[in-house]
Amino acid sequence: MRYIKTLALLLALLSLAACESFELNKQYVAGDRATYDVIEPYTRAQVAEDENLSDTQRTALNLVLDSWRLRLEKGEAYVEED
Repeated sequence: MRYIKTLALLLALLSLAACESFELNKQYVAGDRATYDVIEPYTRAQVAEDENLSDTQRTALNLVLDSWRLRLEKGEAYVEED
């Protein structure tokens, strides 16, 4: 349950990147990459090891991490174009 709340908050914060009024810049993307590189491996390992999670919960949490990675990669490509 703790992972779901943490990742839900993280997803809400990351959804800011989807706002049209949000200006994506290299510093933001670099910071997001640094955060992802620290949090993703730890979180993915915790999700894999948590015996209290159902398969559905485990899949959902891994999809959040995958979605974050895809948005980050798109952001990195976008800022490289500028």
